[in-house]
Amino acid sequence: MSVSNFPNIRQVHSTICWAACIEMVARFIHGQSDFDHIPGSEMPLQRRILKEYYTIEGSLDANLAMLTSFCEIGDGYPSLRPEKKYYQEILKKVFGINAKQRFQANIPSFASLRRYTDAGKPVVLGMKYPGIVNGNHAVVVTHCQISEGVKLIRVVDPFASQQRTDICTTGPGKIAYLDYNSLYNRNEQEPALVSVTTNFLKLAVTLQAMMPLDDAGLEPSDMQNTGGIEDIRNMVMGFFLDESIFRVRLEDLKVREAVITSHYQTLTAFLNNGQAEELKLLKVLAGKKESLEIMISEKPATDKSAAVFEFVGIRESYFTDENVASVKLKFGGHGTGRHVNHFEPNYTLLHLQPGDLTFMVFRQGEENCYVSLSNLPTIGVHYKEPYTFEELQNIILKAFPKYIEYESKTK
Repeated sequence: MSVSNFPNIRQVHSTICWAACIEMVARFIHGQSDFDHIPGSEMPLQRRILKEYYTIEGSLDANLAMLTSFCEIGDGYPSLRPEKKYYQEILKKVFGINAKQRFQANIPSFASLRRYTDAGKPVVLGMKYPGIVNGNHAVVVTHCQISEGVKLIRVVDPFASQQRTDICTTGPGKIAYLDYNSLYNRNEQEPALVSVTTNFLKLAVTLQAMMPLDDAGLEPSDMQNTGGIEDIRNMVMGFFLDESIFRVRLEDLKVREAVITSHYQTLTAFLNNGQAEELKLLKVLAGKKESLEIMISEKPATDKSAAVFEFVGIRESYFTDENVASVKLKFGGHGTGRHVNHFEPNYTLLHLQPGDLTFMVFRQGEENCYVSLSNLPTIGVHYKEPYTFEELQNIILKAFPKYIEYESKTK
C-alpha cells in the first residue's frame, strides 16, 4: 500500500520547499471539497504560509513588500531554522491540522517509514538530499518498497527548474525513488538535524489514536548497491518489472549508454570557482517527451582500486534534452558550428542554487559556454541562450544580491 492521491506541487521559490510540502499536506488532508473554505485559500498558498511564518518570527511588517511581490522573480525568502516546529505551528494555525514534528540525527528507519505509508499516512522529511546544496531539503515520503533487493522510498519533491514567466502558476514538482541506504549514509556523513513530521489530522478528529514513530533499530547500509555502471543499469531496469515505479512499461523504456556529469553549486561557489557537488546521470527515455534520470555517485579510482559507483535513486528528469540538439554554440561571441551530442556527451550539466538556474556547459580552451535550460526572461536568462561566465556573473549579482550577501556572511 501507499499514500494515494497525494498532491504534487512545485515550490514557488528556491528556498521554500518546506512551504510547498505544507501546502501539499493541507490539500491532502482536507480534500478540495472543504479546502476552498479555509481563510486565505484564494491567494497563492505558499504566500499565505510565508505570511504565517513571518508572523511567528515577529517580522511580518518588515517583509510585507516581499509578500506583495511574491509572484515575481525575487530572492531572500527564508529556509527553516532547525529545532523550531514550524510545520506543526503553521499547519495548526492556518489549516486546522494537528501534526507531530520532531528532530533527530538521521532519517527514520525504513520499517518505520513503511508502517506510515502502508497505513496511507505521508511523512515530511527535512534532510540532506542528493542534488540540493543549500542545507536541508524538504520532501514528502508517500511509498516504501523493496525491489531487486534495494530499499526504495518514493518521495514527492517540490523542487523543479522554473520554466514559467508567471512563477505562481501551479505546476508539479518531481517524483523520485531514492535508495534508502544511500540517503541514510548521506545524512550520516553530513550531520544535520533531520526534521520528521507525521500524524496529520484535522483538529475535529484529534481524539483518534496517533501512530507512534518508532525509530528503534535504525538500519545501517546492509546493501551498498555498488559496482559498475552496467550493474546499476541492469538493476534499475529490474525495478520496472512490476510496472509500479513511475507506472512505465518495461518495453517503453530506453536506457542510454552515455553518462552525463551533473554539478550542483551555490551561486557564491560558482562566482568564486568553488567546488561543486557531483552526480552522474543516466538518461532513461520513457516516451517522446518523458524522461527519467538514474542518479549515481562515484568514488574515483585510485592507484590501488578502480572507480566504484553507487546507486542513489531514480527521478523524473530535471531537464529535457528535447529540442536542444540544434543549439548554436558561441564562444567569445562567435559561432563555432558545434552541436550538442547526447550519445557521447560533449557537455556537463550545472545546477545553480538558490535560483534554480540550470545550464549545459561546453568548454573550448580556457572558456566555458553556458547554455541555459531555464527560462527566466525577467532577469535576463533565456532558454537555449548561450552565456559567458562574465555575463552570468552580472546576472547573478544583479538578480540575487540577498543570497550572495547571506552566503558571504555565513561562510
